[in-house]
Amino acid sequence: MLYILQEYFFKKFLTVLVFALIGFMVLVVIIDMVDNIDRFLDRNATAHQILSYYFYWTPMQIVRVVPVAMLLGILFATASLVKYNELLAIRASGFGLFRLFWPVFLFSLFLAGLVFLMGEYVVPFSSSQSDYIKKIEIEKQAAADPEQASVFLTAPGGWIFYFGGFDPNDKKAYTILAQRFEKGRLLEVIEAEALDFSGKFWVLEQGRHRHFPEEGKEDFTSFGRFEMKDMTTSPAKLLRRKEQPDQMTFAELATVIAAKKRAGQPTVKEEVGLHMKISLPLLNALIVFIGAPIAVKIRKSGFALNFIIAVAIAFLGIVLFRLFQTLGETGSLPVIVAAWGIDLLFFAAGLSLLFWARR
Repeated sequence: MLYILQEYFFKKFLTVLVFALIGFMVLVVIIDMVDNIDRFLDRNATAHQILSYYFYWTPMQIVRVVPVAMLLGILFATASLVKYNELLAIRASGFGLFRLFWPVFLFSLFLAGLVFLMGEYVVPFSSSQSDYIKKIEIEKQAAADPEQASVFLTAPGGWIFYFGGFDPNDKKAYTILAQRFEKGRLLEVIEAEALDFSGKFWVLEQGRHRHFPEEGKEDFTSFGRFEMKDMTTSPAKLLRRKEQPDQMTFAELATVIAAKKRAGQPTVKEEVGLHMKISLPLLNALIVFIGAPIAVKIRKSGFALNFIIAVAIAFLGIVLFRLFQTLGETGSLPVIVAAWGIDLLFFAAGLSLLFWARR
């Protein structure tokens, strides 16, 4: 009997969730198109460029709207039970809210994991691609980048590079430190005076190469010229694609943090981003704790009022999340508080509301 009721409620929730997710995605695409259409027309953007931009832009937006869609899903599914006195009948049969909502809670945890995987394997690449298409291909921003000092970047093959000086216009970098990791183990370290990327691949000049084939063993060589033929993408392009923590994977961020700490560079922004790669997806699960109890009390407070309150809570959570993120990145809040404070707040509020709804 309980399984049938759980399946019935879960199907209601899943149906609303899918329609809410589609509806929100259509809405955000339309809003973005209205905001950017003049810019696209002024830059003579082709249909292929516009479609490519929105193709790569969509995964990030899906991650952002999932919490709101989750909230609407649990809200409408629960409200329908209350409206037709089904919830009253279920309670009279001896089944409580926790047991009825349990499959939805498990699904929300699964969805949180799915959002984390998207943020790990899809969003970093798609976000950087959409930025590149919009800024470089459509808006045609100058390809020339300003000279920079103390530059960190991640590159294919597990490489982390530090440039003491970087001139993208002259296609040169100076005071190079490169480290290659594999499964958390340091395999190679290269120090060089200069790097030239004016050809088809990167060329290091005047340096030393240390290779660690196994624990406790080291091979050391000096060189005047060291060709990295696997590095065919310019550092400037890699930098444009890796400017923000949300454009890196969890492993890349952790490696960058470790490399920056070894070089004595600040890592607060990256550490906040690293923790938020877990705490933000988890918000999708915690949001269910908020929506379900509010929906249970709809009959007493009115559907419209509770709907407004629930949607407001979702957006308030996102706004507070970004506020805490900014305060954490500027050092105004500890990293743990900045990244996990909203999750803890939602968890405490959700549990309180669930116990309140059981009365």
